[in-house]
Amino acid sequence: MKLGKSNRRVLFMTLKREPFEQIMKGKKKTEYRDCSAFWKSRIENREYDEILFQNGYSKKSAVMRIEFLGFRVLKEEDQYAIKLGKIIEVKRWKVAKD
Repeated sequence: MKLGKSNRRVLFMTLKREPFEQIMKGKKKTEYRDCSAFWKSRIENREYDEILFQNGYSKKSAVMRIEFLGFRVLKEEDQYAIKLGKIIEVKRWKVAKD
């Protein structure tokens, strides 16, 4: 199964379980990434409508689409602070029980 079709501009990010769950529960409203060349090429001078978070790297990992509300650079911490909006969609895969 795939998430709903979207013609929106999407930033893809992976997360560990704890931050993924915190965002789902509404406890985490900002995601942080280091100001590395990797993230600079994906964040600066780009426009996004939403973020697709994946919980890990498995094909069966939970995924969540969230509104992208922009970012700012935290110079003292040398990080990007990415503002998260409302959750658009969440998809969790059911694990087969033996």
